[in-house]
Amino acid sequence: MLNARRLGVMLAFAAALVAAGPSASEPALPQHEGPPPAVGQWVWTRTDAELLSEQTTAGIFVGTVEASGGLRWRRGLSPSLPLVSSERAAVIRFDDSLHGHWDEPDFEADLTRQLEGIVGELDHVEEVQLDYDAPSRRIPRWGALVRRWSKGPLAGHAVWVTSIPAHLTDPWAYRRAFDGAVHGHILQVFDTGLSCTPEHVERLSRQAATAALPYRVGVGAFERGEHTDHGCWFRQWRHLGHDPAFDGLWVFPAGHAYRHLIAP
Repeated sequence: MLNARRLGVMLAFAAALVAAGPSASEPALPQHEGPPPAVGQWVWTRTDAELLSEQTTAGIFVGTVEASGGLRWRRGLSPSLPLVSSERAAVIRFDDSLHGHWDEPDFEADLTRQLEGIVGELDHVEEVQLDYDAPSRRIPRWGALVRRWSKGPLAGHAVWVTSIPAHLTDPWAYRRAFDGAVHGHILQVFDTGLSCTPEHVERLSRQAATAALPYRVGVGAFERGEHTDHGCWFRQWRHLGHDPAFDGLWVFPAGHAYRHLIAP
């Protein structure tokens, strides 16, 4: 997911999603669309907070753990931020700078201490989302660490992790890593580099179903000029969310209105 530096650059180039229909190369939407999904929205800024509705769960970005001269925690928004939505989750982001530190002997213990410092401020938040684009080869260790956290500092919270398409290349291995450790995962399909082709949409849909874990679909309501097609992924949420394990749609708005993009 986006960090503060990338967010500033993105906002300079982002454009609102157009309301145009899908292109001929996109998979056709299911004929029986069913009811609208449960919706959550990530709140990275106060502008994002203004886009919330009373029916939307807010995922409040409370801080980032990063490796900058050692591990440290950089604060985000307050988990007690006044919001129109009464349902809220706390989002803890783990920066990509952590990727190269997994082989250090005290890394997991140091990471746990950072987490404990954050969790101490989340007494009134039921759900905690751990946002980390972990390298695929680290998924078994990341899952084992999250399992220990779920029984330790995160006990009493509903724990969700973010996932990206690369994590589901081996859906059985992903299930082994997280089954019983988390309530589920949020499959992020924006800013992943995966093109929104019929083949990719169908494959990812099958992989999410094969993993057999509760999952949500995370979409973006912004574009990076002509370099992304987040709107295509947004329109395909019903393909990705057809499985009984689907638990709703989560939106990263980056300051852009999006409710009109979710078909009733």
